[in-house]
Amino acid sequence: DGAADRIDPTAGDGYTISIDSDGRAAVTAGSRAALNRLRTVIASSVEATWDGVRAVADSPRIPVRSVHECFYGERWSPEDRLAVMRFAAAFGANAYVYGPSADRRTGGLWREPYQGTERDQLAEFARQARREGVEPIWRISPAAPLEPELAIRMTDPADAATLVAKVQHVLELGFERILIAFDDLTAGLDAE
Repeated sequence: DGAADRIDPTAGDGYTISIDSDGRAAVTAGSRAALNRLRTVIASSVEATWDGVRAVADSPRIPVRSVHECFYGERWSPEDRLAVMRFAAAFGANAYVYGPSADRRTGGLWREPYQGTERDQLAEFARQARREGVEPIWRISPAAPLEPELAIRMTDPADAATLVAKVQHVLELGFERILIAFDDLTAGLDAE
């Protein structure tokens, strides 16, 4: 139906597989995420016949496909986080948002930097995510909905500078984008 002609495999996460008359395949992929998606197609079609197929093309219509580890409750272990990220990447996810409420450094302890093992684990996660073609995104909720007494003071220049320093710290760990959330507020933000 000409689907391969309508997809630019060099843009975003699209890919094509072209098969010549001798059965040799040529693959073009626009990104690492596209290669992950392509692997899934090949793995799921091991038993299928490719006779008569001359081209396969795919391109997602949603540009950002992400996992959000931003829930209440127990945090995932570093191993579980990597497993979820890799599983999602194999099915086309290209972003992962880290910001569970149980990590108090994304909420009530937002002013504190990551240190030691926790810092190293997050930096390793960011490296592994990029290796899989997944953009690591870090989420912070400085309004601290679970600990409102520790919330950012919106008119305090020192708090603003602390937030900027925290963002810089997380960027240095290897996260590429920061999501600053002001959600789950019950009383609003205090100007003091």
